Amino acid sequence: MKTQTISLDHLREADWNANRVRPGLLAKLRRSLEQFGVVENLVARPHPTQPGCFEVLSGNHRLRLLRELGYEHAPVVVVELDDARARLLAQTLNRTRAASMTRRRTRCFGVNRVIVAGRCSPELVVVVGQGVAT
Repeated sequence: MKTQTISLDHLREADWNANRVRPGLLAKLRRSLEQFGVVENLVARPHPTQPGCFEVLSGNHRLRLLRELGYEHAPVVVVELDDARARLLAQTLNRTRAASMTRRRTRCFGVNRVIVAGRCSPELVVVVGQGVAT
């Protein structure tokens, strides 16, 4: 796959993308873009109804922030997918990213902990190597 630099004017958010980001995480993402620039490519496909445009499958929040920050272009991996496979890829990338963030968050506590309803519960410490939760 090849990365293309595409004008933000030609990128459209996927209106069906259900991924939501809490305001605190969005603020961190904004600070990261301000400090480091774009370090992760967007993923898009040719837009199914708007010739010459691309539908963003992964990176809708980054796209919105890039616009707010005055960027004109973004690095994009363009994939050729039908509707069903585009949604599957978007869901997979969102879940993979969320799982990675959860693993980083739990390692920061110095012990592995069970995540319940998206929150780290200190009462449910996983005993590593024994396979027992208390």
